Amino acid sequence: MNTTNKHITFYYQPKRKYWTLKYSILIGLFVYWVICLLPPVAQADGLSLSLSPSLFQIEALPPADIRVPLTIENQNDSTVKLKVVLKFFRSTDYNNGEIEYIGDKEPLPAPDKQILQKVQLVDEDNIARTTFDLGPKQQKKLRLRVNIPKGEAYSDYYFSVIFMSTPLESDLLDINSNSPQENNFSTATGGIAANVLLSIGPKDQPKGFIDIFSAPYYLESGPVPFTLLVRNDGSHFISPRGVILIKNMFGQTVGRVEIPPTNVLSGTSRALRDLLQLTNATESAKLSDLSNQKTPGQTDLGLQPKVIWPETFLLGFYTANLSLAVTDRGPIYSRTLHFFAFPLKILLGLVLAAVIVFVIYLRVRKKLKTE
Repeated sequence: MNTTNKHITFYYQPKRKYWTLKYSILIGLFVYWVICLLPPVAQADGLSLSLSPSLFQIEALPPADIRVPLTIENQNDSTVKLKVVLKFFRSTDYNNGEIEYIGDKEPLPAPDKQILQKVQLVDEDNIARTTFDLGPKQQKKLRLRVNIPKGEAYSDYYFSVIFMSTPLESDLLDINSNSPQENNFSTATGGIAANVLLSIGPKDQPKGFIDIFSAPYYLESGPVPFTLLVRNDGSHFISPRGVILIKNMFGQTVGRVEIPPTNVLSGTSRALRDLLQLTNATESAKLSDLSNQKTPGQTDLGLQPKVIWPETFLLGFYTANLSLAVTDRGPIYSRTLHFFAFPLKILLGLVLAAVIVFVIYLRVRKKLKTE
C-alpha cells in the first residue's frame, strides 16, 4: 500500500505542475496578444487647419500695390498659435508637379534676392502679421500684400506662405517645468501653406512646346495611358490646356479626353494629366508635419502623371489627335499618334476552348460508332 501511494504521488504531481505551467504561458500570450491589438490612445488632438485659396497667381506691372484676400480657419476645439513664414520653392526633377523648398543658403535664381521683403500678410486693419492666435472654430480674414516699386526687374518668383503652429505660452511653461527627457518633441507641430506664383512684368511671347506625346503601340485592352510632357522655356509660368480626340479605323470619333489648365513653371517641364485624374489627385498645400517638408535632395519619387482614356474594350486601329494651347492667347500645337488594340489572350482562350470541345466531340462520336 505504501509503495502504491508513493508511486501514484510520484506519477501525478509532476504532470499537474506541467499543465499549470502550460496554461500560464498560454494565458500570458493571450493577454499580450489582446494588448497589442488594442488601438493606441491619442495623447492630443491633431492640428486641423483650412486655407482658402491655396494657390495665388499674381501678375504685376511695376509700380503696383496688390492685395489679395485669404481666409484661414482653425477646425480644432483648442486654440492654436500660428507663425507666418515665406519660403521659395521650385519644381522637382520628376516632372509630376511636386515641389521642394529652396534652402536658405542656396542662391535664388532670380534678379531680386530681397523680393520677399516686399510681401506682407496684413489683417483687416492693414496691420502686418507674422504671428497670431486662432481660437477654436475661429476664422480669420487676411490679405496678402505685394508692393512692387517702380523699376522692379521683370521676372517670376515662386514661394509659399506657410502658417506654422507653435506652442502657446501655457504650453511653454509646462515644457520648461519638466525635464528634457520628458519633452523630446518638436515645438513646431505642423501647419498649412498657400503657394504663390508671382509674375512681374508684361507677358512676353510664351516659349512652351510639347516635348513628349506618346502611348503604347499595342494594347490588349484599355484604359489607354498617354504620356504628355510640356516644356516651358519662357521667362513666365504658363498654364497649357487641351483635348485629345480618339478615332477608330472607320474615322469615327469614339473618345474625347479633356486636359485642364496646369501650371508649368518657368524653365521646367511637367507631365500633364486629364480632368478626371486631376480631380481625384490630392494637390493640397497642407503640411501635416514640418518634418515632412521637402528640402533640396529630399523629395519622394512620385509616379509621373498620365492622360487616361478610360475605354476598356478596344479592337482595331486607333488615331489620337492632340490639340494643346500653351496659354489662353495661344499658340496652339497639334500632335497625332496611332495605336493598335487586339484582345489576343481572349482570342487564344476562345481558340483553346474550341479545340477542347472539338476533341471531346470527336471522341464521343468515335465511341458511339464503336458501340
